[in-house]
Amino acid sequence: MRVKPVVPWSEANLDVDEVIDHYLSESAEHAALGFIDALEKVYTHIARHPAKGSQRYAHALNIPGLLKAVTLCRKSGHLLA
Repeated sequence: MRVKPVVPWSEANLDVDEVIDHYLSESAEHAALGFIDALEKVYTHIARHPAKGSQRYAHALNIPGLLKAVTLCRKSGHLLA
């Protein structure tokens, strides 16, 4: 199985930082750690299955090879797209 690196867009990294900051500001360190664990599992899944997803946005944005997959972090309830 070929594993590819997951390279989140800068906007995605900002969203992740915002979620973690929110949990920490609410003194919910356990929730922040759970979110990070779930995010790592999603990134691992994407790395192992890089061809999974939709090319809908690749055509609209004229970015060949772009795939969009939407995944739900079950513990946190956050959607990762």
